[in-house]
Amino acid sequence: MKPLRTEREWPLIGVYDVEAINWTNVTVVCHVDEAGNRKAFRDIGFYLDWLFREYPGDHVWAHWGGHYDHRFVIAEATKRGWSWETIQSGNLLIIVEVYHPERRRSIRFCDSARLMPDALKEIGKTVNLPKLDVDRSHMENISIWETVRYCFRDCDIVIRGLQYMKEVLSSVGADFAYTLASIASRWVRRSPVLDWKEFFEEGNTYSQSMLAADEFCIPAYFGGRTEVFKVGTFDKLLHYYDVRSSYPWSMLHDLPAYFRGFRAPPDDVVEALMSCGVSEATVTVPPDTYLPILPVRHGGKLVFPVGTFRGRWTNIELMAAYEAGYKIELHTQAVYEPLPFLRPFIDTFYSLRRKAIENGDGFRKYAFKILLNSLYGKLIETVERQRTIFGEDKVNDAIMRYGIRTPGEVLTSYVKPTAVAGVYSVVTEELGPFRHVAAGAYVTGRSRLLLHNRMQQVVDADGELYYCDTDSLLTNLRLPEEADALGNLKHEHTIVEAQIVVPKVYRLVTAEGEEIFKVKGTPVAKGDGLTPSQMRARWDDYIRGEAIGREGISGFLTDLREGRISPKKDTLARALRSSDSKRQHDGQGCSRPVEFGGEATESHSGNKKTGKRNRARREAA
Repeated sequence: MKPLRTEREWPLIGVYDVEAINWTNVTVVCHVDEAGNRKAFRDIGFYLDWLFREYPGDHVWAHWGGHYDHRFVIAEATKRGWSWETIQSGNLLIIVEVYHPERRRSIRFCDSARLMPDALKEIGKTVNLPKLDVDRSHMENISIWETVRYCFRDCDIVIRGLQYMKEVLSSVGADFAYTLASIASRWVRRSPVLDWKEFFEEGNTYSQSMLAADEFCIPAYFGGRTEVFKVGTFDKLLHYYDVRSSYPWSMLHDLPAYFRGFRAPPDDVVEALMSCGVSEATVTVPPDTYLPILPVRHGGKLVFPVGTFRGRWTNIELMAAYEAGYKIELHTQAVYEPLPFLRPFIDTFYSLRRKAIENGDGFRKYAFKILLNSLYGKLIETVERQRTIFGEDKVNDAIMRYGIRTPGEVLTSYVKPTAVAGVYSVVTEELGPFRHVAAGAYVTGRSRLLLHNRMQQVVDADGELYYCDTDSLLTNLRLPEEADALGNLKHEHTIVEAQIVVPKVYRLVTAEGEEIFKVKGTPVAKGDGLTPSQMRARWDDYIRGEAIGREGISGFLTDLREGRISPKKDTLARALRSSDSKRQHDGQGCSRPVEFGGEATESHSGNKKTGKRNRARREAA
């Protein structure tokens, strides 16, 4: 955790968009910016020539450009021998910085979806600029003038959205960053909510004990709870509920702040768990428990088992488990001083969102909602940073600084060549300036407890659970209405038909006749431009076991591994996995938790890569 003393001004906003036939044959590139430029080009080369020659800014955005548009920029820059560098997360290119050697200037190509993470059609509705209706899968059937008109409208939507976002965020003291999560964390880091020197030993050197605690707490961080309780098709009245802003609600409470040391736990379990922090424990969950509280990573999935197992969890989860009658043997504890240090952020922006709703300001409502939900991930941001570089000077500088990794060598920072000549991958490690693993574990842990308590409410009232996912649940019980407040339930839909297959795969039909499909990672969604009948046909194919494909371009890292720098058209296909391994299903539509038997099962696999790098960092220090 680092404080922040400075503010960054927003750069001049420019936006570009690439349209292509068959995904890779570029037909037009359009550009609009705040300086009044409105240009169309027939290929990416002409666009880059103009951009470096005449564009007065040094940043341009494309919506979801990190998955698509920026790839054409990289390919053209590589062909010309211009050096470039990416900041990326896997295949997602967050920033691509290109250097023009003759004009001696760099331009950053950014992804507007990092600031407005919605489909362009939805953003267009929010900014009152509807997206034009064009069949992008058959761009060859559209005239060049229609294509240009369509392309400019996309640019207009993005620039208006970015301008609105700039205006809204600047008005509440938030400065510029490339992602919403960074904007949110920078707002907190400039506030006096923490005694920031507590995280350092001398100057800017992180506390070594804090780093050790950070590593200890990594296995206690788990994501959201997603479970199928009943498999099948159900023609009955059901109710779909959402928890209102579950993670922001969790951030209102006390979180681990300052590390106060490791300790052997007191003999009294309640006394031990009243402290704020993370504990390693051996736990026995009674075999007749229908809704276990504690999560376990097992077989690559997050499960909630019964039986005996050992792991690390937050003390708030262990206390809830103890109060539910689980047997708990504590081993080691990392103890923190608790503080509600994220409450000012949540109170401020939730109040602003409520005011926007009262005033009928759709964009502010949208902006504050996504900002509220973006912050918590920074608490558990990975320490590994991945970049891709091209250009002799860049590569030589990186090799001099980090060295080339040889096969089998374990390094925390290194350079390695890709299968594309002259293109290198650079892996480094760096603690995020807002990283606090214990606090992140408390945010998600408290939200899981909230969902668990809501589901237990259903079970205690003799209701039936059908499905849950992070902050939502599906039940046959109509629960009492609750006020519009953080953490309360909201009745989203009355369901007349439900088809539940596995986690993240279901079909719901609402009382109004709307058909809702959830198929993670496949094109059974309105956002893919499918008609209702097409969506249903794809759904039927998918649950029969057929692979469902989505046309696009192959991933950046895939292309580098296969020796390509230019985008390649690809069909990304995915088939349904055969069954749900998170719970044991009886074939009659009912289920029970998986069971760990015999000796205690070691559950806390954690993030071994991160743990190894943390140890290497401490040894280097």
